[in-house]
Amino acid sequence: MKKKRLQTILSFLSPEDKLIDVGTDHAYIPIEAAKMGITKILATDIHEHALESAKENISKSHYPFIETKLCDGLEGIDTKDYNTLVLAGMGTSTIQHILKKEKLESIQKIILQSNHDLENLRRFMNELGYTLKDEVAVEEGGHFYLCMCYVSGCEVLTKKEILFGKKQKKNAFYYQYLIKKYESMMESVPKEKQKLLKYYIETLKTYIL
Repeated sequence: MKKKRLQTILSFLSPEDKLIDVGTDHAYIPIEAAKMGITKILATDIHEHALESAKENISKSHYPFIETKLCDGLEGIDTKDYNTLVLAGMGTSTIQHILKKEKLESIQKIILQSNHDLENLRRFMNELGYTLKDEVAVEEGGHFYLCMCYVSGCEVLTKKEILFGKKQKKNAFYYQYLIKKYESMMESVPKEKQKLLKYYIETLKTYIL
């Protein structure tokens, strides 16, 4: 995981968190979280090779208390001992597969970084009973990523918030990117879709103001 995304995800964490990093890959997040003072951490991955890489990095760190588990999402994990989840670098459908209500009773915070389909992800998290506390856009290598922090508690998001997240000045550069993207698409889509693109563009312009 690139540095900007890693640092943004870490900025959502607190020393009192009890963390499960789902799809940990190289265990970068758990190791950095331990440096912050988090003392209960579980790193999981569905791929054995990735988990072996995580174990190797953990063994080289000064934080042997970081636990690891080979599993699909949260399967086989007693989540009642944890209050925070991180799911980063995976698609929305995978996140939806992992986040089952029966596993979330004790989970107060969920940090997400999905690679696509953010509209459906926001709607899913809203229906799951979580509030979008913060959403930070990150640009790395010419690509844009959104890191989201959800906390337990119901809220009602507007249609615009479902589409583009809560309006924040710090994400203005991301809104500008989306406007240019949609403007460039106008000539190549059918007329019936141009109306939708115009709505997106006008909505995003109000987000920048």
